[in-house]
Amino acid sequence: MTQNFEDMLYLFSCGARNLAPDFDHTIDLPGIYKLSSQQGIWCTVFLAIQKLYEKKDLTGDDQYQFCRNLFFKQIAKTTKRREFMKHVIREFSDHQIQYCILKGETLAALYYSPICRISTDTDIFVKQEDRARADGLLKHIGFQKEASADTSHHEVYTHPVGGIVELHQELFDEVQTDLWFHEKVTLTESFQTVQIEQELTIPALGITDGLIFTALHAIQHFLFAGTGIKQLMDMLLYLRCYKDRIDLNRFQELMSYLKYERFIDYCIEIGTHYLGFSEHDFVRLSKEK
Repeated sequence: MTQNFEDMLYLFSCGARNLAPDFDHTIDLPGIYKLSSQQGIWCTVFLAIQKLYEKKDLTGDDQYQFCRNLFFKQIAKTTKRREFMKHVIREFSDHQIQYCILKGETLAALYYSPICRISTDTDIFVKQEDRARADGLLKHIGFQKEASADTSHHEVYTHPVGGIVELHQELFDEVQTDLWFHEKVTLTESFQTVQIEQELTIPALGITDGLIFTALHAIQHFLFAGTGIKQLMDMLLYLRCYKDRIDLNRFQELMSYLKYERFIDYCIEIGTHYLGFSEHDFVRLSKEK
């Protein structure tokens, strides 16, 4: 692991939880920007960099101002998209469509600054009986439906402001569900309500259903192309936030059956070594560390 990558992990951890970073060396700001942009976590990393600048622990004022401008440019674009999607979410509720938000805003709510967890798409899970109405509503709002494969578990819609919406009928596609998850991905809980702003709540998967989806989503990325640090942080923040409300037996049994329990423990190990989490934040699944 390079010094820049380790510094980026530390800054990301501080930004995600509003902690002030403390370095004993000079950080490479352009290098960290490049790495964090590749991981899709730049805005959260910048929150920690800003604290360094405020403490006068950062050299290179021109570099900082350049990075600051990039931060606000991305936040402005995200804010515009986020405000538009609030309207879409309210339309779903007003039309009494049974839905919940997967990932996105529900996971962003676990971060100190939710708007800094940048996402380019919105994943909406709908009950089968509401699929046609949801499709019609998105088209009425102005989304363009894209072509999708027969085995796809979602339909993709695009909008110049709203970005990408993935309308899910299943959590994962047929191949992933069969080969990677052995047809064991089932929803057993009612949707919960997550408050994302003072006057806005959204439906989300039940607590244990949500953990299973978040964990398997990280595993899906790992098996396909590699898990990003954002997916890892999402899962660790979720595990810590809902530690006392998760049906741990159900989660353990599923991960053990699928033989992913060591993967979860390795993620926790990364969290405690590089992301500032404590061993007490989690319960390990496998018997060996």
